[in-house]
Amino acid sequence: MAKKSIRASVQTTIKKRAEDRHEVFMAFANPQYSVMVDPSTISATLIGGEPMSKGAKYEIQVKNPLPGAGPIKETQEYTAFDPPYHLTIDIQQDSMSGPEDETFGIDADGWITVHWIANYELSGAMALPGVSSLIEKTVQKKSQVWIDNMAKAIEAGRKPPE
Repeated sequence: MAKKSIRASVQTTIKKRAEDRHEVFMAFANPQYSVMVDPSTISATLIGGEPMSKGAKYEIQVKNPLPGAGPIKETQEYTAFDPPYHLTIDIQQDSMSGPEDETFGIDADGWITVHWIANYELSGAMALPGVSSLIEKTVQKKSQVWIDNMAKAIEAGRKPPE
């Protein structure tokens, strides 16, 4: 079976001060924020461990880009959880898997920065040369929209429903 590695890297600045870094970290650790700000994320359900902690495991349903196809299910497991500095989430789908690393820093102006890096391995049809390059570009673009939407929601004080 063919395999292909892809990488996406995005970042954003959130106009919150250093003392708010834990709040920002916890927003990114809460998958309900993605349900709120990302139109392609349908749901996030805790299926193992304690919520928003190392070992937490969620089932995420994402809209399928193929017309008429059902949602894509993925498992997200929190493999590193070091508030307010670093979060690693291991992603597992049928044809895509790998870690997403989020780091939370402070820029020269005192604002919080979030840097997100995904290193996925594609398999099957997703690993084909033309398909994998399209997926890599799509992941890069959608991830920048997602992280910018997260920044806007956090700056505005929006919170997902309980």
